[in-house]
Amino acid sequence: MTRGSGTEGSMQYRDSEDMDFDDAINAFLNEYSPVEVLNGQDGMCDLLNAKDESFGDSLSSIHCQLEETDNSNSDRGDEEFLPRGRSRKRVKTKHLPRKAEIASLRAEAESLQAKLLPLQYKFAKTEASMKESMAGPVFSQSQQIWRRVALTQFDRRRKAEAENASLREMVALQVLEAKNLRRVLKRRTRIEMLEDTLGLKGMTGLLTQNPLTGSRIFQKLEQAADALFCRIDSLFAMKNMDALPFTGHSREANLDKINGAYYEVCQKRLVPFSIQETDRAVWQCLGSLGLTNMQDVGGPGVRFNCHSDPMEADDNTLQTTFSVVISGVEKLVGTYNQKVVRRYKDNERVVFICRVLSEPRFQSGQSGVSATTTTHIILEAPEESATDLTEMKIYFGAERDVSTTEKDTTAPWAIAAWDELVPRFAGDVETILLESNTDGC
Repeated sequence: MTRGSGTEGSMQYRDSEDMDFDDAINAFLNEYSPVEVLNGQDGMCDLLNAKDESFGDSLSSIHCQLEETDNSNSDRGDEEFLPRGRSRKRVKTKHLPRKAEIASLRAEAESLQAKLLPLQYKFAKTEASMKESMAGPVFSQSQQIWRRVALTQFDRRRKAEAENASLREMVALQVLEAKNLRRVLKRRTRIEMLEDTLGLKGMTGLLTQNPLTGSRIFQKLEQAADALFCRIDSLFAMKNMDALPFTGHSREANLDKINGAYYEVCQKRLVPFSIQETDRAVWQCLGSLGLTNMQDVGGPGVRFNCHSDPMEADDNTLQTTFSVVISGVEKLVGTYNQKVVRRYKDNERVVFICRVLSEPRFQSGQSGVSATTTTHIILEAPEESATDLTEMKIYFGAERDVSTTEKDTTAPWAIAAWDELVPRFAGDVETILLESNTDGC
């Protein structure tokens, strides 16, 4: 291809600007080969150096349209744009030298390093501000004063709440202890009432303070009973027991009497039972004489509670000790008693002698005036009796040995108790007789 022909082709190409896009492309490709352009032929170089404005615009429009066509029709081959029959050669690109590439990379690294330094400074500043914000805000002097006051009040409130919690626990414990104490006091009150009722409160004092121990007292009581048996007929004759009616009883008391009997009760009964049956009933009643609990004796609220020890008995002798706890009497604890019962039998009658030695005891540990009571009983069948009848004569006497300077403060209470026990002795015998015969039926 000559330069002239190239010039003519160029002119023909300019004249065909108004042609269709496809025709223009085909004409351009037919006239000019890309290989010739890359090889730098003179005609092509002149063509490229010719800065015709219309050609440059056409070439730009062509390139733009080519790029749009390539993007929209990526699946279409290059054969549609190249003339058939010609093979497309790959364009070789020139590579930069190694040193130039390293220099370029170093320049790029320096530029990135220059950009990194401001970022590091900004990050360090942001981190410092975050630490300051986490450490707490900065307060002014007034704010710091109020903050200190608030913290102090908060600490005091926390301590006060802890103290209140401990105080609540202590109050709950005190309430529980009060309930337990109330329960204990109620139980103690019930126990004391029970002890007062049963007479257990003064038992320990009576047992520990008792001086009347040993068999020597019982021997004296038995000897005195034998001596009284020998004089019983004269005693009954002196008291005129035969003249007594079979109902009621006679009583005589003299608290001013110093020596001898200061209290006496005489009684006679006729029971519709045999002398043997009456003998057994009297023996049983004498064994329980003085062991009856009593209330309101000699005054309101005065109680006598008896506690007996084991008895020692044979056919005609009975020995026992018992304590009487007295409550409701000022300073008086009770009495300690020793009792001996003797029975004497013959063909016509049965005689009983019961002697009781009593010693009062006080709260101070001192003992009062001792008193000895004697019960004389004679059982005999009445004369000219066609049925089983038994005549029972009872004489009860209390005596003491006291000096003129000693005052017996327990005598009124003893007389009150005897007034309850002695008159009903005959009735108790009748009750036992009736119960025994009822059981036998």
